[in-house]
Amino acid sequence: MKAPPTTESGVYIDFVSTYFGKLYGTAYELCRNWALAEDMVQETLIRMLKVYLSGDVDKLNIGYAKRTLVNLGNDHFRAEAARRRMTEKVERSAVEQLANDPGDQVNSDAYLVWLQEGLTPRQQEILFWRNRGIPMVEVAEHLGISPATGHRYMKMALDELKRRIS
Repeated sequence: MKAPPTTESGVYIDFVSTYFGKLYGTAYELCRNWALAEDMVQETLIRMLKVYLSGDVDKLNIGYAKRTLVNLGNDHFRAEAARRRMTEKVERSAVEQLANDPGDQVNSDAYLVWLQEGLTPRQQEILFWRNRGIPMVEVAEHLGISPATGHRYMKMALDELKRRIS
């Protein structure tokens, strides 16, 4: 059995020193944000190191790295669009509720704030989105967790709320 390569061989270091500038430029062209471009390149290089250390040296090329970088960019923009959609949906819902009965919404929100004091930030966030009618699948996607984990947080939050009310 062949031992996996080590970074001491210099192949990975040569790859990074040769292509970092090209990857950084490509990342900036994708997102038009230097900080985000740097994060994308760092994540790409980490993934390339994992590929290299797994022994798949053939994938250590600029084409594979650029494809990884573009996929990271696509994932980022998809998640950003989902966050924007969810925020817009919540804002529309809040405006509609306030237009129907502003007093009830203010009192309801104050009561929810009091109830949520003993909850974890994640539980509070899930309750916030679910209280505004956002489906758990969308909430979970927004938070980067599975729907099952979201349901578990929701159950724990509701159990705590029931305990506080009684």
